[in-house]
Amino acid sequence: MCNNCDNMCDNCTNRKLHPSTVHTYLSTRTLSSGGRSTLDAFAPGTQYLILDAGGGTVDITVQEIKDDGDIKQIYMANGGDWGGTKVDEAFDEFLTEIVGSDTVDKFRKDDKVDYLGLCREFEVKKRSIRPDSTAKITIRIPLSLSERFQEVKGVSLKSSFKSNKSMSWVGDKLRVDPDTAKSSLKNHANALLTI
Repeated sequence: MCNNCDNMCDNCTNRKLHPSTVHTYLSTRTLSSGGRSTLDAFAPGTQYLILDAGGGTVDITVQEIKDDGDIKQIYMANGGDWGGTKVDEAFDEFLTEIVGSDTVDKFRKDDKVDYLGLCREFEVKKRSIRPDSTAKITIRIPLSLSERFQEVKGVSLKSSFKSNKSMSWVGDKLRVDPDTAKSSLKNHANALLTI
């Protein structure tokens, strides 16, 4: 459902999809499902699942087409707290483990632009983390975070950071072993697997 004009339209990018709207939209498109046409795919008795994996929640709805063309809810939409923002929170916790909550708080407050830049960089990086990945994940750390660490802790971030097999500091970049990155996101992934 388009937030701008309350219709399904191809021109609007700001859409809010609802299960019944998805059904209406799909039933007007030329699609195929298992070699069947759209009309066959949405024939009475057909059951289908709608998965909305958004930023904050993952919603699942299972519906069935009734004989009169209406929709019967088989499994009502339920919002699990497993969306992409949970991955962002896991990164925030990871960063806090490295520099401490006092440093992260000061960094967020004093260097909002750099903090948002770091969040944007992670947004791109998190999409490239694959289960079978063996390459280290490299994240550019803003100089201002190192400066806030120095102010709060009284020592430089680089000198206090102990490089090891799982993480290393190279210039202004934090290099993280893929297994370490995956394990920091494991709770989020496990929650998704319980759906």
